[in-house]
Amino acid sequence: MSRARRFFSRGVSRLFRQKGKMLRQRSTFSARDDYSSSSIFGAMPKQNIIGPHVRRLRVESGFSQDALAAKCQRIGWALTRGTLAKIEARVRLVNDAEVLLLAHALEVTPEKLFPLSKRGKIDAEIIDAARHSFD
Repeated sequence: MSRARRFFSRGVSRLFRQKGKMLRQRSTFSARDDYSSSSIFGAMPKQNIIGPHVRRLRVESGFSQDALAAKCQRIGWALTRGTLAKIEARVRLVNDAEVLLLAHALEVTPEKLFPLSKRGKIDAEIIDAARHSFD
């Protein structure tokens, strides 16, 4: 084996050992955390506020992720099951047109996808998210 090949294989095996160590040190996910998921590079902030409501409405409607993704595809949005899972996990951003398409596919009004306080007013989380988007 050439010297360059030995050097490369040592570097690759060292990289895999380091990555494995980092993966073992990852913290566990909690739905109440301020972060939606963690990675070996650190925690990722929430990317949307409708994810839990999409999941709840999907389950209440009796759809699987595959079935809802297929329904979205039939109405013209090339949504995959993986992308829907990311939306529900709050890892993927959702734009306004996608909110409308999700509401249409779930057969609800778009307002049902957003969290409301007990008094029916917009939740403080929405206001905070809007403020941070303009910073």
